[in-house]
Amino acid sequence: MTRMETVQLYPMVGGETNDPLPGKTAQTWGRRVNFSWPSMIKGFVMETLNLVAQIAAIVGAVALIAVAPIEMFQIDKPYAKRFLHVEHANDRDVELWAFCVGARNLIAAVGVFIGLGMIWAGNGDVGTIVVLVASWYMLLSGAAMGVADLLGKWHPRGGSVVGVLGSGIPPLVVIIAAAF
Repeated sequence: MTRMETVQLYPMVGGETNDPLPGKTAQTWGRRVNFSWPSMIKGFVMETLNLVAQIAAIVGAVALIAVAPIEMFQIDKPYAKRFLHVEHANDRDVELWAFCVGARNLIAAVGVFIGLGMIWAGNGDVGTIVVLVASWYMLLSGAAMGVADLLGKWHPRGGSVVGVLGSGIPPLVVIIAAAF
């Protein structure tokens, strides 16, 4: 992976600057330098996600993609209730909730894969930010699921533990590993 070079922009003859459009390449004092918005911030240098963070992001996204169709379309089936650790008296009462949670899972997973695709295509700064935003979203929504269980909103109580851990550990690994 290439490290983006941060360069001070100097005025040129006639008051013009060598400030290129973000994402473009400029000739700067005899060197070609790639610019992007994050690297143009003075002193800001971001590495792309390391391999551990990328693998954790993929694991988390695949888990959400695997669970989403069950939540969205099969919440009324007995195996889905066992798998998701939920009990409800009337399937119709939870269809909207389950569909929206499944859709949220898909959106978060797609965000992770879009960010990873950007990293792999060479736009590491922006891709890393996209993956981190999606990971924070996954982590915080998993934590909210745990809080709902603690407040007695999950039936049976304590049933969210597997979901909280399954949807919270991979993004937590991404966030921690991104710092190294």
